[in-house]
Amino acid sequence: MSLQNHLSISVPRTLRKAYAALEVQTPWLYGVQNRDFQIADLAPILATRAKVKPGYGQLKRALLRETDKISIRSLSGFARRRHHVPDHVSSSTRGFVESISKQEVDEHSDAVFNAIRENMNYKRLDLSYESGSIITPDFEYGVWCMQDDSDPEMALLCEELTNIKPSIVVDDRFNLVFKDRFSELVFEFPKSLSISNMIDAVEDSSRDDIQISYPKDIASCELKFKNSDVKVRIKGRELIVTARSACTPRDLIEAFFVSQQLLAGTPISSMLTS
Repeated sequence: MSLQNHLSISVPRTLRKAYAALEVQTPWLYGVQNRDFQIADLAPILATRAKVKPGYGQLKRALLRETDKISIRSLSGFARRRHHVPDHVSSSTRGFVESISKQEVDEHSDAVFNAIRENMNYKRLDLSYESGSIITPDFEYGVWCMQDDSDPEMALLCEELTNIKPSIVVDDRFNLVFKDRFSELVFEFPKSLSISNMIDAVEDSSRDDIQISYPKDIASCELKFKNSDVKVRIKGRELIVTARSACTPRDLIEAFFVSQQLLAGTPISSMLTS
């Protein structure tokens, strides 16, 4: 293997481990260039991009998420004779929940890792695996367990799929690995929205195909649409698209695209593409 080929394989692997977010690089060309000099053959890249549906570029600001609420008493590390269920939330109770939930975290991450190895044909060096975290060239998976701040006796088992490359969404193997694992897509706006202004704009539009609800503190709002199972919730900087039940990543992302069509003409629509 030439040095160039070696670097083209090893450098991306190192960068994926060193950086949590995608970094922008600016390549430079040194040396003499003549009329026969070929910088790169872009045909394979362009062919892959041609298969990507419009809108998939939004995935750089989106993640898939699933959260299961479980009793702290039911966690595998909870010893009924020695431990007590917390009645408050503090740094010590959070650490306690994390320590007694390691088996649950390992079971989830092991299952996903094995499914990736079985179905997606990654090389050993393309996979970085630690308890609760899996990094691949096309996506990152994480799972953790934490105490529920709003209900001290309960724990939240959280799974997320982040840094998803658009081209992997249409891959059947990828969708098989994560089938029925996620029911929420979270899109992050560049800045927090004014929930009250958005509610007023939707209500003033007099659209009878959108039903909007919100709590008295107007900290969030939820939108439902006539003749659609798609449900949208907005809180702070997050727009959360929820499917009726867990499904494949491709189906969940398609639901996100459908929600944008349903939101056309509202202030939310322009924020999704800005």
